[in-house]
Amino acid sequence: MSYKLLLFVSALVWTRDVQDFAGKSATVELGGTAILPCKLTRELTTDEILEQISWQRRTKGKPVTDNFFTITKKEDNYVNGEDNRFQRIGIFADNNGTLQLSNVNLQDDGTYSCIFSIYPSGTRKMDIPLHVLVTPETSVNDALPRLGEAEVPLATCTAASSKPPAKVAWNTGALKDKVRATNNSALHDNGTTTTVSTLMGKPTKEIYRSQVQCVISTEKLNQTISFEIQIYYPPLEVNITEGPMKDQFTCEADANPKANITWRRSNHHLLPSFIAEGATLTFKSKTSDLIGPFQCEAINRYGRKESTLYLQAPGSCKGGWIAFSLLLGIVAIVVSVAALYKHGFLKLPRFLMFGGEQVPTSSPADYAGEDEALPDHREGAGRLGSAEV
Repeated sequence: MSYKLLLFVSALVWTRDVQDFAGKSATVELGGTAILPCKLTRELTTDEILEQISWQRRTKGKPVTDNFFTITKKEDNYVNGEDNRFQRIGIFADNNGTLQLSNVNLQDDGTYSCIFSIYPSGTRKMDIPLHVLVTPETSVNDALPRLGEAEVPLATCTAASSKPPAKVAWNTGALKDKVRATNNSALHDNGTTTTVSTLMGKPTKEIYRSQVQCVISTEKLNQTISFEIQIYYPPLEVNITEGPMKDQFTCEADANPKANITWRRSNHHLLPSFIAEGATLTFKSKTSDLIGPFQCEAINRYGRKESTLYLQAPGSCKGGWIAFSLLLGIVAIVVSVAALYKHGFLKLPRFLMFGGEQVPTSSPADYAGEDEALPDHREGAGRLGSAEV
């Protein structure tokens, strides 16, 4: 044991950096397996003897230089505690002390040093930085913006617990001039970083359902997440339309989220003569007890609105329009006849019907030269005129 300790002391005192090593930095994802390469590239002379390969580390979990592993021609040994995650995969006879580290965690991130103890030349040392990568957990979340004109968050894109920090950006396409992005980062104690990018804009109907993309980039990740912008508002319009079937009506509302539709009658009991299923109202038969208003009410978490369907008596609407049309026709005929008569384009018939008798009509010019025949007619005319009175 004292001989091994002497080799360690010698390595610490006489170590010097050289260029005759084959090694480089190592990169591994969290939970993966890392290879720590350490090989002497030059051939030893016949007078040189490789006595030991020693490993040191200074990491996040071991901030003070720590000797942890030795390799000799006869055996391998853990120093300062056993850690079975380290295994030698290099061949000592080939001047190769490469190690394999499995199940890497964030505490392993740091610098590892490989030291060759060569008699009588002294020691050779090489540093191998180990970078532990953490792929972020990514997500795009709706910020639940309500319809309005003030700028508010529309959505957030998050790259959580990334190492190194992730780059987060938005591809807004046609909305380029209507939205903007703000980024914030938070460094955690374990060395990871969470980056949040917030898409800002005015929550108007114009940008509702527009497509955008969040782009997240790291050393090992290049991800694009598509998102449809949502704008939330209460029912703005409620319309009742005739359904595809006879005696069926459908109620539709402009709202986000989608409104729940309910049909009801004010101060009336539900009747078996109609069926209300969601947005559809179907009449199985039209009877007098159905005459009156039916309310369609649309409700979501932001508000409510209603519209009314008024059911008339069977045939009343059609009969009413027919009577109204006839009345308009009669009025038009009377007005036309009166206008023609007034301007002399039309003369009334020579007789009118009164009480079932044909009564001659005349004007003063008609009596000229007919005095003998006039008295009887004038007497008859005098009797009818007084009857009207």
